[in-house]
Amino acid sequence: MKKLLIALLALSSLLLAACSTSYTSKSKILTSPSSKKFNDARTWTALKGKWYGKQKRVDGQVREWLIEHKADGTFLTTFIDIDKDGKKKTTIEYGDWGASGTVYFTILKGFIKEGEEEPIAEPEYWTRDAYEIIRLNLDEFIYRDLEKQMRFRVIREVSDFELNTPSR
Repeated sequence: MKKLLIALLALSSLLLAACSTSYTSKSKILTSPSSKKFNDARTWTALKGKWYGKQKRVDGQVREWLIEHKADGTFLTTFIDIDKDGKKKTTIEYGDWGASGTVYFTILKGFIKEGEEEPIAEPEYWTRDAYEIIRLNLDEFIYRDLEKQMRFRVIREVSDFELNTPSR
């Protein structure tokens, strides 16, 4: 019983400490681990726009991506994978996005190949992803894939920003 009480007190202390307001890049963080302090309308507004990320993968490749969250709840993501020899491969996905509480999610609807939409015939488990919002402010968005536990960091870009894709 005493161990349970100590564990509950420790957990309560951690939760209270995690709800403090933090500042990054002079932008107030809009999210908090406590869903009670989470404002869905402000989160939706903050997520709209273009977000750029770059990450070195375990296999040595580099992945760059640009996510555009549109106000109507749709998204367009361009990925550029660069292998060890510098060869680039571009993949473009489209679908729906949203946020509720501390969860950000995407539903992949299809791919764009040679300028044409190619919808996915039947939705499957791999077309839906859910992420924990770790940090969100006007400049930075950090999120974690709830299934794979992978963490991602993207930064806000101006509306006319484009990736340097091989086809351009």
